[in-house]
Amino acid sequence: MCPRDPIDIGEAARRIGVTPATLRLYEARGLIRSARSANGYRQYSPEVMRTARMIRRARRAGLSIRQIAEALRQERGALRALLRRHLAFLEREQRKYQRMQRHLARWLERETPEEPSACDLSPSSLRRCGAFALVALSQLPEILSNAGAILIGA
Repeated sequence: MCPRDPIDIGEAARRIGVTPATLRLYEARGLIRSARSANGYRQYSPEVMRTARMIRRARRAGLSIRQIAEALRQERGALRALLRRHLAFLEREQRKYQRMQRHLARWLERETPEEPSACDLSPSSLRRCGAFALVALSQLPEILSNAGAILIGA
C-alpha cells in the first residue's frame, strides 16, 4: 500500500489512536470527510488522517468538538489562537488549584479543622458534646417559650 493511498476506517482509527466510532463522530460533526470505496466503505486520505490526528490532540488537550469545529471553519490561524487561549485558561486553573492545595496544607499543618457546632443535634454530635448537649436540650422548652414571647411582643 502506497502512503498516498486512502485507508479504511479500522486502519485509520488504529493509526490515529481512536475508535472507528470516533472517526464516524468526527465525520458526522463535519470535522473530516471520507471518500467511499466501490463497495461503500469509508476511505481516509493522508490529508484527512492529518486532520483527524490534530483533532485527537486537541481533544486530549481538553477542547470540545464544538470548539475544534469552530476553529476549523475559520481562517488558518484560528486553531493556534484557540490553543493559546486554552493553554492560558489551563494555567489559570492550575494556579487556582495550587492556591487551594497550599491553603489546605497550611490549614492541616497549623491546627485541627473545626468540628461541627455544639448546636448540632445529630446523634454523633450529642455523643461528642455529652453533658453540654444535655443541658442545652433541657433548656430548649424555656428557650422556645422566650423566643415565642419575643416574637409576639409579650
